[in-house]
Amino acid sequence: MEETPPAHRTLRVTELLELILLELSVQDIFQAQRVSKQWKAVIESSLPLQQAMWLAPRMPSSPPAQYEEVGIPAHCRLNTVLHSIDSPCCVIATKHFNPNLRLFADGCRIKLMTKGGLCLRMTEENVLVVSNPSDFERFFGAVRSTGENKVTWEDMQLCDPPVTRFGLSIVDPMKSVAYVDGMPKVHNESGIRMGELMKVLLWAQERFAHVLVEQKKPLVFEYATMRQLASRMGVSLK
Repeated sequence: MEETPPAHRTLRVTELLELILLELSVQDIFQAQRVSKQWKAVIESSLPLQQAMWLAPRMPSSPPAQYEEVGIPAHCRLNTVLHSIDSPCCVIATKHFNPNLRLFADGCRIKLMTKGGLCLRMTEENVLVVSNPSDFERFFGAVRSTGENKVTWEDMQLCDPPVTRFGLSIVDPMKSVAYVDGMPKVHNESGIRMGELMKVLLWAQERFAHVLVEQKKPLVFEYATMRQLASRMGVSLK
């Protein structure tokens, strides 16, 4: 009987296979599930791999993890009226956002992701801005499908630490006005998923195309993290 090559035997050791797969990109880990039933089982049962694939949130550190923020140059700010040249303007660091969200020239995902100050009523929540939903057209085909055609990226966490709810607005940044009537709100205690975000983007694009394109007004998702919600309720997350 022909002996199994050492490399093949190594990859049958679950712990070693997990360590090797953790060195791959997110896309490659997803693809690796197709290699064999054993690999698929290892990936599905491994918490570190599920976290690397953005399917499970990373556990908070001690002290509790916070969103890291980075400053952005003045010319990238959505609202130069509210944010003067001398005032600090920060965006949530790219590493906290799903890698499927495209990068713009200045390294910010979805144009701007700022904290407060975008318009007069948004002073506490984190804010996520989408200038043009059609930027995500490549996702909409999958969102329109149902049942067996559901793809794995739809289950990926939108943010890490997770975002548990958000509300949609259309904002006129120069007037500091947010239009919220009839806008959807999304709530998922286990964390908002990419599929949930894309469904709302598709809905907004189809319903408000004339506003978003012709008047050049951005979509804004005002969202709260698990920790923000817990803080309001007086609950301490360890």
